[in-house]
Amino acid sequence: MTTPLRPMNLGEILDRTLDIYRSNFLLFAGIAVIPAIATMGVELASYLLWGSYPPYTLNLVFGITVAELGSMLGFYHFSIFFQFLIWPSFAYATSLSYIAEKPAMPLHSVLRASIDRWRGWLALSGVLILWTLVLPEIVTAGMFLGITYLLSVVANNDSATMDAVLPPVLILSCIAGWVAIGWMSATVSLAIPSRTLETLSVRTAIRRGRKLSKGSRFRLLVVWLMPAILGWILTLTVSRALFFLRSSCSLYDSDILIRIRVFATLIPWHGWCVSSSVVEVIRILSEAAILTLLGPIFPIALTLFYYDQRIRLEGYDIERMMDAAGLIAPIQTAPVNAPDETELVPPAPTEEAHS
Repeated sequence: MTTPLRPMNLGEILDRTLDIYRSNFLLFAGIAVIPAIATMGVELASYLLWGSYPPYTLNLVFGITVAELGSMLGFYHFSIFFQFLIWPSFAYATSLSYIAEKPAMPLHSVLRASIDRWRGWLALSGVLILWTLVLPEIVTAGMFLGITYLLSVVANNDSATMDAVLPPVLILSCIAGWVAIGWMSATVSLAIPSRTLETLSVRTAIRRGRKLSKGSRFRLLVVWLMPAILGWILTLTVSRALFFLRSSCSLYDSDILIRIRVFATLIPWHGWCVSSSVVEVIRILSEAAILTLLGPIFPIALTLFYYDQRIRLEGYDIERMMDAAGLIAPIQTAPVNAPDETELVPPAPTEEAHS
C-alpha cells in the first residue's frame, strides 16, 4: 500500500471518490447498469400493462400530476431497492482500489460480493427501504395532510385561497421529505460496507453502521444530496423536454397550440409526429442511462466514509501500520458480537453463496 491511510475531509473524500470512479469507470458502470436495467424492466412492464400514466390529470405543481408523482415515487422505490442489493459489489470494488490499490477485477468476480449471503442482503435491503424511504414518507405525508386540514379550516374551504397556498406547501413538504430521506440514509447506510467488509450479520451490521455514522452524518447527507439532486434535475429536464414530443401528435389541441408552434420551429418536417410509445421508451432509456452514470458516486463515497470513520474512531490506520510491521495490532473498538477484523480487504467472494 503506497498511499498512507489518514482521516480525510469532505473535499478529499469527494476527490478520491471521483478519482476511483474515473480509474475504474467501466467496472463501476457495469455494476450500476444492473439495477438500472432492473428498474427499466419494471417500468417497461408497467407501461405495457397499463400504458403511460393513469388517466388522472390533477396538476400539483410545475405541471406534475398526481399520477406522475405517484408513478415516480413507486419506480423510485424499486430503483433504490435494486441499488441496495448491488451496493456490496461497489463496497468490495472500492475497498480493493482504496486499501489494496489493486487493478480493477473482472465484473463477475466483484458481483460475487452481492451474490454471496444473498438472503441477508434481501433482508438488509428491505430494512433500509423501510427506514430510509417508507418512514420519512409516512411522516412527511402526515405533516402535509395535517397542514392541509388546518389551512382548510382557517380559509373556510375557500378554493381560491387553497389553490394559492397548497402548491408552496407541497413543495416545502417534498423538500423536507427529501432531506429526511437523506438524513435517514446517512444514519444507517454504512451498514452495507460494514456487512460487506466485516462479514457481519444483518442486525450487527445495522448497529455497526449507525455507530460509525456518528459525527459524520451531515457530511454523508451532503454527499448523498449531490448525485440525488443532479439525478432529479436531469430526470425532470428530460421529462419536460419529452413533453414536446408527446405534444407533437396532438395538432388540434388548442391548449398546447403554443407549445406545438415552438416545437415546429425546431423540427422542419411538416406533419412529423412521435408516438407516445416511442416517447416512453426514450424516457425510460434516458432514466436508465442517468442511473448508470450517477449510481456509483454515493456507494463509492460511502465506502470511503466507512474507512474514514474507522480511522477516526478506532485507529484503523495505526492498526494497519502495526500489522504491516509484523506487530500485534491493538484491540479495536467494535460493537458487541462483531468479529475481530484484521483483513486488509475482504476475502474474495467464494463460489458458493451462503446465507
